[in-house]
Amino acid sequence: MKKIIASLSILSCVLVANAQFIDPRDLTRGGDGVGSDVQTLIKGSGHYSSVGAVNGNQFNYGDQSDGRTFQLCDPEKPQVWSIEWQKAGYRANHLLGYYTDMTSKNPAITWVLGGSSSGLPSTATVQISGVFGLAFGSGDKGNGNAFKSTVYYSQSEKNQKQENRVAVVKDRNKDNCLTDCGLTVSWEDGVNLGDKDYNDFGLHLNGVNAIPGQEPVPEPATLAVLGLGALALRRRKKSA
Repeated sequence: MKKIIASLSILSCVLVANAQFIDPRDLTRGGDGVGSDVQTLIKGSGHYSSVGAVNGNQFNYGDQSDGRTFQLCDPEKPQVWSIEWQKAGYRANHLLGYYTDMTSKNPAITWVLGGSSSGLPSTATVQISGVFGLAFGSGDKGNGNAFKSTVYYSQSEKNQKQENRVAVVKDRNKDNCLTDCGLTVSWEDGVNLGDKDYNDFGLHLNGVNAIPGQEPVPEPATLAVLGLGALALRRRKKSA
């Protein structure tokens, strides 16, 4: 009985770790040298948010949000978005945009921010009505042309391998209180998630809320093990 409960507890930890949150260990190590990790970059940009920490099997995701769709807190009020850091080789060609067609696999994108060769500003005023997703033009094909370069989406299911490409962190003020609006988003552009440090393109989005996501659906293998555990418990009760 104890062994079954222990196994189910371990699986529970695995399910939590597989949610849309990014492993804090990936956000606190600098794949590009000292000071290049997302946590340090957030602090260096004048923000106070935490990406979380891991202690043994316990995952603390800090101020991360599992939401991958967004909305303006006040759609009637324009908000300022800005690039905070760029750590990728294609940074001059980076693009950030948004889309409002949440169901299309290849939605039309409005590009608003970009690197130095993109022809777009590093800071822009944005006003969007309704729910939207974010898109990252990686610039891997040059000239900031996101229609040729690889585009990654905040909604994992739109990405080719359904990878989670962005860390979303809610704002916290200098008094250490979470704010009602405002996010830092930071992207990973590497093939197959590359070095998984998520520091390639970091932006601050004023006046934006992430819409909380849903609990992840367990993989078939995990469901099978959970089913076996439940069946074992049931048989044990019948034989008692």
